[in-house]
Amino acid sequence: MITIASSSPLDQLLERVKVCVPRLTKGKKAVLSALLTADKPLTAHEIYALVGMESTSAENTSAQKEDNKTSIDLVTIYRNLEHFEKLNFVVKTEHSNGGWRYSLTEKPHSHTITCTQCGKSMSMGACIMADVEKIIAERTGFVNIHHIVNFTGACPKCQHLSHS
Repeated sequence: MITIASSSPLDQLLERVKVCVPRLTKGKKAVLSALLTADKPLTAHEIYALVGMESTSAENTSAQKEDNKTSIDLVTIYRNLEHFEKLNFVVKTEHSNGGWRYSLTEKPHSHTITCTQCGKSMSMGACIMADVEKIIAERTGFVNIHHIVNFTGACPKCQHLSHS
């Protein structure tokens, strides 16, 4: 009996991307990996911080760590994100602070809430707007309806600090 090893979610994603992007560089793979493992949409700067830390472990020497880091600059990350967005692998959403956040289109759509005082952002889980989009489609006849919703407030830590 032959058993086929199941591939990781990253390998599966890379196989789908390779159809449209035959030349998948280490940098492109690193960007996709960062988005795949993120629990919330990321800014390009957050991706940049994660990509430089990939493949480093306590067991590696400092020379090995340098060899394992993915060498990619911020401009290239933006370029890759734009390219992936055009191919519909990445979705770009406006953040409440005016910046942009990126996530994989195949991940379930969700929203984040951002503290207006410290900027902390956290996921609110799955989006509850799908029902609203269906109602809008029924009432208007529109299709492929999308939405942008920004939630802001004061996080528990900042609430505590303002009452001290």
